[in-house]
Amino acid sequence: MKCPQCQADNIDTAEFCGNCGAKLDKACPQCGTSNPAQYAFCGECGYDLRSVPIPAPSAAEPTPEVPEPAPTVAAEPILETPEPAPMVTGQIKVHRRIPTGIEGLDQLIGGGFIANKVYLISGESGTGKTVFGLQYLYYGLIVGENGIYVSGDEKPSHLIVDAESLGWDFSKYAHEQKLGLLDVSPHFTELRSGKTKYVDVRTVVADLAKHAKTIDAKRIVIDPIGPLVFGQECAACVQEYIRNLIFAIEDNLQCTVLITSGIPSGTSALSRYGVAEFVAEGVIVLGMSKSDSECTRTLFIRKMRSTPTDLCEHVFDILPHRGIVIKE
Repeated sequence: MKCPQCQADNIDTAEFCGNCGAKLDKACPQCGTSNPAQYAFCGECGYDLRSVPIPAPSAAEPTPEVPEPAPTVAAEPILETPEPAPMVTGQIKVHRRIPTGIEGLDQLIGGGFIANKVYLISGESGTGKTVFGLQYLYYGLIVGENGIYVSGDEKPSHLIVDAESLGWDFSKYAHEQKLGLLDVSPHFTELRSGKTKYVDVRTVVADLAKHAKTIDAKRIVIDPIGPLVFGQECAACVQEYIRNLIFAIEDNLQCTVLITSGIPSGTSALSRYGVAEFVAEGVIVLGMSKSDSECTRTLFIRKMRSTPTDLCEHVFDILPHRGIVIKE
């Protein structure tokens, strides 16, 4: 049996063309019933189909060609660009610096003292330690940073006179409660009378913290540290006391603190008790040098952690209104 669609030969019993798949059937001319191609008679009316040729299939409406869809490109997901992670390797932590108020010093120590640390100013008698401390506090008062001066050798009234001789009005700031002037000598009455044998670091720091909180102090000068050590008998006890005192100040006061220490004339020591220079963040040594008949004051940055410094002695003057001025 030939397929009316493709003219391919098929067996008489085939219902579909084996070549193109077209349906192989005969339409009865009498009743119109579609019969399989192998039928000799119409299954509906019995008409003899043997003489009926297989009709060509009616032209079906062309199936519209459906264009193959263009290959779709998956859209890349829109990702938020994350903030770059902070680099760890090679980073340098920048510390907040506190200007000292000493003309010519800040550029030598990276911009000033590191905030909330303790620094030692040492030197023989008459080298300018007290002026250094007063100037540091006075500059802070000018820029809005309240301060406390803890004195062990002089009465507060004497310090005001010393400051006024340089043109600095400390009494004004004391009256405005922006400056605290503390005399530590009354705190050691029991030591001197023999009622107690030592000073508790916690008591000293707690007292300082109370005063600092009262006036919101950011700067403290302890001039000198010696009276706070009064009553410590053995060298090991003194060193441990000073170490604990400095650590307690850094941990509890949230102030940038200067402590001064006198050193015996003609020695290479940096402090009277031989420990403050090791635990302090930095050490500045004030001295005097003689050339012929002239004496000059000198400043040497012996130690300054986290700060590159030179190894030179710098000559300075003490001038009215300006205080310590380092010469170039």
